[in-house]
Amino acid sequence: MKSQEWGMHGLSTNKLCLLGLSLFSLASCLDPVIENQPLTAEPISASSATLVPQAAGTKVQLTGIVKNAKTQALLAGVKVRLNTLETQTDQTGFFAFENLEIGEMKLIAEAPGYQPQAVTVALKSSKQVQDLALEAQPLPNGENPSTLTPQASSTPYFLPPDTLSSPSPTPVPDATLQPQASGLPSPTPEATVSATPLPTPSPTATPLYDPALDEAKGTDIFLKRKPTGIELNFMLFKLSGAPIVWNWGVVQVEYYLAQSVITNGSSAAGELITSGKSVLTQSNEPFTVPLDSQRQALIGETVFINYTLTLPNTQQLSYQKEVKVNL
Repeated sequence: MKSQEWGMHGLSTNKLCLLGLSLFSLASCLDPVIENQPLTAEPISASSATLVPQAAGTKVQLTGIVKNAKTQALLAGVKVRLNTLETQTDQTGFFAFENLEIGEMKLIAEAPGYQPQAVTVALKSSKQVQDLALEAQPLPNGENPSTLTPQASSTPYFLPPDTLSSPSPTPVPDATLQPQASGLPSPTPEATVSATPLPTPSPTATPLYDPALDEAKGTDIFLKRKPTGIELNFMLFKLSGAPIVWNWGVVQVEYYLAQSVITNGSSAAGELITSGKSVLTQSNEPFTVPLDSQRQALIGETVFINYTLTLPNTQQLSYQKEVKVNL
């Protein structure tokens, strides 16, 4: 009985030994270097990485079309200005400005027979589109040029050379008279009837600006401090001193703003704060000139400014003085 128990016990021991050997063999197959090696992230090669374009130094392209606001017809030959840059629309009404800096700019379109349009464009992305629609300039009688029907051919008519030295033409008889047969004497008009030739109507030039600008004889400026710079508001005045209110046209502005310093007991222009050019398209149209913190520190209670306004009729108004800066 005991011999059988020991036999069974020996068999169980052999099985355990075989199981232990199997586990040892399996463990020896594993690579100890790999098991004990810490996990690390492999670097990504430059060729497989996707680069994100940087905003610094980005140039902007601004394009658009100009059309008739009422008929939607595309307008060719329209003068389009972006601050100091200028171009014209092609036959499809298309215009484009290249290599622009990021920031705000004023876009203006003007053409004969249309009211100028001005919009402020915030240039942010590399490609932007800004379309413009021009309103037809109303004629003095209230008619709209876009609705007028051509009355006669524009082909000029030239008189024969032998008529150039002849006296003034004989008044044409009334159109209701019937032509006379050949050989019969022409009827003599009564003494009380006199045919006065009417003056030939000449086309009235459509102004490209508000006629009120022709009364401008003086100018002034209002300055206001802003968190990001300084606001400039130019004004025009009549000879009587009354302000001029105008609603369309283009007035060009060139300005130089300098620090106000005390020299020999009196105020004088010091270090230049900023300078630039802009355009105005109506009265009371202030604009802000951005300044960095260093330039803003140069602005005191007053500053010196030298500026010139060029009106649409080419008249120029220049002014140089010390101006108070309002808060």
